[in-house]
Amino acid sequence: MFKHYQIKTILFLSLIFMMLSCSQSVDWGSVNIEKTGQDEYHIVLENRLIRVTYGRAKDGKDKLIEFYCKQTNRKIGEFDSRHHPRDPYFHTLKNAEIVEDNSHRKTVRLDYGTRVEDVAVTKGTPFVEMNYHILNDYGHTYDRAGPGGDYVIYGAEKWFEIKRSLPDTTSDRSNKKPINQSELYPFYDNSYYRPEWGKPNPLSYKGWLILGMHQGNGMGYGILIPADKIKWLKLMGNSGGFERAMNSPYRAFYYAVPKGRKEHIIKMGINFIDKNLAK
Repeated sequence: MFKHYQIKTILFLSLIFMMLSCSQSVDWGSVNIEKTGQDEYHIVLENRLIRVTYGRAKDGKDKLIEFYCKQTNRKIGEFDSRHHPRDPYFHTLKNAEIVEDNSHRKTVRLDYGTRVEDVAVTKGTPFVEMNYHILNDYGHTYDRAGPGGDYVIYGAEKWFEIKRSLPDTTSDRSNKKPINQSELYPFYDNSYYRPEWGKPNPLSYKGWLILGMHQGNGMGYGILIPADKIKWLKLMGNSGGFERAMNSPYRAFYYAVPKGRKEHIIKMGINFIDKNLAK
């Protein structure tokens, strides 16, 4: 009788555990694609820490219109955008589909015609992965996080020393003028990094650039990009973001920083690289 009771108890507890496990695997996050017009999509990926929304912005471009941090209840900014002076359809999503939806990871594939990328959220992490498969558009991306804040870049001091040691006649192709050696963080009209100025070794942590913006009150965001794929990098001080051109294919990771000092942005990036990306 007692043995029979034990078996029933074990079975009951096992059932409860399975139900809880299933519940946790189902409600940790979600992914949804809605076509709201003939050529307009509304795409949402989220987990318990972040929400990523792609759609048509006020400027008419399809991009990441909201990177939302649930821990601080705030919108960090607009990201993963690009521009083209002549082609109005350059920024328009041609197709969007869910290519992965399981108990650990949710991924959508975005097809812009000249660009195909996978955007993924993973269970329990504030990091968003963007996997750029095809970039027939020069590999250009820019991010806007709103004005204010301080740039945080791994290896910035050492890179500054290298830039300052370059000849005064060194050119900056972004504005066809001599390199700006007086500023640690030149803004939109100047380049921050170009391969012809030197190898990105000082800026590279195990092959990755760690870029971020500290926006006050311990909050901010970070971006990881592969050092060996970069064509050039600018810091857009007027919008609190970054602008880059990359060789494809490559992956980038964006992450929300809900608390901590400036150093925490770098620390989060280092920890993620060590656990997930280090060779």
